[in-house]
Amino acid sequence: MPSDLRDLDRVTLTAAEVTDDGFTMVVGTEGTIVDIRRDGVDFEVEFAEPVSALAPVAAADLRPVKRAVA
Repeated sequence: MPSDLRDLDRVTLTAAEVTDDGFTMVVGTEGTIVDIRRDGVDFEVEFAEPVSALAPVAAADLRPVKRAVA
């Protein structure tokens, strides 16, 4: 089911995820949505540490923290 999350929303992980570079991001790590995939079923999330780490994350594994300003 598609999520109502959108680009540049701040989110936190509810499950551990592995970045494109192989780093494990633990539950509770905050990041920013930088791409929406499959009409809101999956997202590309950027994390501050390690620098500019990216990970594909399912909507079910994200919790909103702060809505991006429209």
